Order: sequence, then structure tokens, then C-alpha cells
Amino acid sequence: MTLFFKFFLLTCLFIVSSSEVLAQYSPTLKEGRKWINHYDLNGFGEVTAATSIIGDSLVNGVHYKVLRRDKLAGTFLMREDSVDRQIFLLDTSGVERLIYDFSLEPGDTCYCSYDSPTEGYVVLDSISNAIHELSWCSDSIVLDIPNPRIFHVRSNLDQSLIWIEGIGSNTELRDSEGMLYFFSFLLCHFNESGERDYHYSFGDCANPESCFDYVGLAENPAQGVTISPNPFADQFTVNLQNSAISLEEISIWGVDGQRVARYPMFGLATRTVDLSQLASGMWLITGRTKDGEFFLQKVLKQ
Repeated sequence: MTLFFKFFLLTCLFIVSSSEVLAQYSPTLKEGRKWINHYDLNGFGEVTAATSIIGDSLVNGVHYKVLRRDKLAGTFLMREDSVDRQIFLLDTSGVERLIYDFSLEPGDTCYCSYDSPTEGYVVLDSISNAIHELSWCSDSIVLDIPNPRIFHVRSNLDQSLIWIEGIGSNTELRDSEGMLYFFSFLLCHFNESGERDYHYSFGDCANPESCFDYVGLAENPAQGVTISPNPFADQFTVNLQNSAISLEEISIWGVDGQRVARYPMFGLATRTVDLSQLASGMWLITGRTKDGEFFLQKVLKQ
């Protein structure tokens, strides 16, 4: 084997390995994603706030995503460097702060914080594919992401924190410290397909709340998409009344936030769905048109 061939082979292996590493990173700031928080304000009422990406902005030559958090924080700017695996927040004073660094290796230190970028830091203890060491409500966590990367970090105040690649912290997107100041708390994350892939509730562990009902996610029927009959006995039919509408698939969810089935539409304008095996009660139907319109409709099985 010639020296040139060995060099060529090693170069190819390096490129393939580098591509595989980069492909493993799951971006967080993707269009269509939504973070929904519900807070019990210790006897002063309850608040539900949804965070979503609403556009782009250019500040001093740097591209940011514009995010809106209704009812609590208005709009704010964040950007993600998918190559370096870092997420930044532009604060109200115009200072860019590093709040997540998913390139860390165990033992690394990151001076990243939302509230105190010059004083606070975290140390990465370990990376795993499961959320652990949550003694409050470990049974009220639902994580439906293939091969998740969970970063277990520790702050300079010796607080155990959790970052989830592709979501943020275990309780928040904008706050990498993932702190809880509420009597009861719920975070639900919906991916770009409108599917709930993460849910963490703190407080009433015995009764994990529904990501669809508890946080007040209202029905959002798509124009030109009908589901009938409703109520139904065993089957219902999805009809696309406009030839310009195209659905890739629909998902069936329980009111507890668990997906029970997925049905591809195969480009059809009509599809009958058999749910005779499911129990009577309320079920949720979600989907997304190829134009990006998300819909959610409740159906009642008799």
C-alpha cells in the first residue's frame, strides 16, 4: 500500500467520521417548534405561556431568530451555531450571551448563563440518553426523541441542572439554569411536525398533566380538512375538501399526551381510520399540511 493511498484512506475516514459527528447534533432553533410552559404562581393564579419562532432578524451583521413568548416576556432574539453546537441569547442591553454549549465534554467548564454571564458558570458532569437524578417527579417525564443527548451539568452554586440537545433545559428554552420557582410546573415541547416529543411536570407527580388539555392548547382545525363522523363508534374518515391541500400523515394522541398511532396519507384525499381497539372517550388528532399549517382536532369515541 503506497504512502499516498494510506493518506487518501485516512483522509476519507476523517471526513466520514466528522460528518457522522456533525450529523448527530440535533438543532434546537428550528422553525415550527413550540415550547409551552404552565406555571402555578404559589397561590397567585396560573399562567400558560407559549414560546415559538416567528421570524428572523439581522443585528450588526449577525442573523438571529426572533422568538415570541406570549403573556410573559414578549419577543427576544436567539441564534444557534450548529457547527460549534452553541446557542446564544441577545439580551435587552445588546450583549450576546452564551447560554448553551452542547460541544462540552465531561469535566469541561462553561461560563454560560442567562442572568449572570460574567459570574455564573457550569461544569459538565456527564452525557447520557436518559434524564436521571430528578427526585421530585422522575415518573412525570416523557421523552420521545430518538437517541437523545442529555447533559448533566452542575452550576457554581452546586445545583444540578439538565440540558437537552434540541430542546434547551429540562424546564425552559431561554433559561439554561433550568430553575424552578413555582409550586407546580409543566413544560411541553412540540417538534416541527406538531408532535409532542417532551413533557416534564413538577408538582403533582401522581397525576401527570396532559400537554394538550392542561396547558390549554386549543383546537386548531385546518381549512379544508374535515373529520367525520364526530362522535364516532369505531371509525372516522379524514377528508381533504380542497385539491390544493396535502397531508403527509396524521397522529392519534390520548389526552395524557401519549401518541398511540400514526397514519400516513399516501397523497390520498380521503382516509378512513379504524380506532375500534381504543377505549371510549376523548382522543386528539394532529397533523400538518405540506404548506406547514398545523391542525389539532378533538374527537369523541362512543
